[in-house]
Amino acid sequence: MNAMGKEGFEAEIKKLGMLKHYNVLTPLAYLYRKDEKLLVYEFIPKGNLLYLLHGDRGPSHDELNWPARLNIVQGIARGMGYIHAQLSSLDLPHGNLKSSNILLGPNNEPLVSEYGFSPLINTANLGQAMFAYKAPEVVSAGKVSPKCDVYCLGVVILEILTGKFPSQYLSNGKGGTDVVQWAASATSEGRLTELLDPEIASSTNSLNEMEQLLHIGFSLHRKRSREALRHDRGSKKNTENKIRGRRPKAWKSTGKK
Repeated sequence: MNAMGKEGFEAEIKKLGMLKHYNVLTPLAYLYRKDEKLLVYEFIPKGNLLYLLHGDRGPSHDELNWPARLNIVQGIARGMGYIHAQLSSLDLPHGNLKSSNILLGPNNEPLVSEYGFSPLINTANLGQAMFAYKAPEVVSAGKVSPKCDVYCLGVVILEILTGKFPSQYLSNGKGGTDVVQWAASATSEGRLTELLDPEIASSTNSLNEMEQLLHIGFSLHRKRSREALRHDRGSKKNTENKIRGRRPKAWKSTGKK
């Protein structure tokens, strides 16, 4: 985080500290030094979604049944809608949305974190630091916009539904599962239910909901590759509504009360 001087850094962090939403984890304080910048957040005991999906096999993992996962996707969509509304002046309102930056609070309510950092990072390092830079239009044409966050949301939705670790998270693409390509193949061959994590596929009464959400997650990639996913405020709201519709003293304060 060396793209700004102290005044600019403090102004950006205090702006983030003003955000208040049930599904957004707001920074509480920060430390600024010439070669070191740190942020302080509320401690969330349960940890992040990445670990609970792929690393933990205890009680917290067992809680990730279909209703819990649906609630997590809906909460992420609400949080991202708020972040995009509040940080609409940024090319990347979030920029680094992935399961490791989604923490789970009480009742598995998701808390989106690590947003709004793109102005703070040196331009030369953005490609390595920001997951949004793997969006198709950035890779093919170097075009960065809020639409890139939609790509990230699609990957997270597919990760939650399949239970697979996305290869998209890895810098070299080696390891994990290419959840986008897997979804494309399964969709074209009519094997959609094979994508579902076996741990939720047993909820047969909810298979229709799961398939609808798979279609949404995959469409966020298919549309982008085909038409760069028109992404004005109306389309952002439409995506969020579709997901909701599936139911249910060196340290300084950022200014949040």
